[in-house]
Amino acid sequence: MTRVNTETLDVDLDALLLDEENPRLGSAKSQSDALQKLIELNPVHFRNMMASIKENGTDPGDSLYVIEDEVNEGDYIVLDGNRRLSAIKVLCNSILLDGTSITDRLKKRLQKISEDFAPDEFSEIRCVRFKDREEANQWIYRRHTGGADGEGRIDWGPLEIARFTHDRSVTDLLAFVGRNADMSDDDWEEKRKYIESKQSSNIERLLTSSAGKAHLGLTYAKDEHDINIPMTVRPAKLVLDTIVKIIDDLEQFHHDR
Repeated sequence: MTRVNTETLDVDLDALLLDEENPRLGSAKSQSDALQKLIELNPVHFRNMMASIKENGTDPGDSLYVIEDEVNEGDYIVLDGNRRLSAIKVLCNSILLDGTSITDRLKKRLQKISEDFAPDEFSEIRCVRFKDREEANQWIYRRHTGGADGEGRIDWGPLEIARFTHDRSVTDLLAFVGRNADMSDDDWEEKRKYIESKQSSNIERLLTSSAGKAHLGLTYAKDEHDINIPMTVRPAKLVLDTIVKIIDDLEQFHHDR
């Protein structure tokens, strides 16, 4: 990949155009059509984004990717960040919804969120300008392809989220296995890496499900910092053997596929 030259700039909201060639949409006939399709991708998510931006603003470390519009001088096409831009535009001017064919019910819900919104903060939007689509696409790909083999952003799994939020309901149980299981440190380290890379979602679901908690006699209490602490009324060896068996079965199932 050739290193690209970019420029960071603040652009008037009215000068930012939705990308009518957005991969999420296939293609759009107009700005109104693009707005409608972005909303209808997932209306609940769109409402949530509007509400979040109204309450919290936008991510200060995340700029829109733009290129200059070749047709309308002074305008910019947003290549990445179209959902955010759509949400901001509707918050600032909900009349834009009249140009779409979304249901009246959805329109009223979005207009409700837009009430009492102060648009001054978004009169200008921080953007990164690329020379053309080809240069921007190299970085857009990294944003949206699950890490791009380590080059891009990698989503956190349940265990990473648990650590970040200090929810010890699953991580404490796995630490208990690591300390007490009848296996070498190297064997446990291999299993731990396997869990975190392949099966963290399954482990979390099993250990926090009603059936899993009932079988292991698990309950979760809050400590003084409001952190979940797992406790069990079952013998420690039963809990240990059960969790090890779950991990072994998942590992075997993965290898047999």
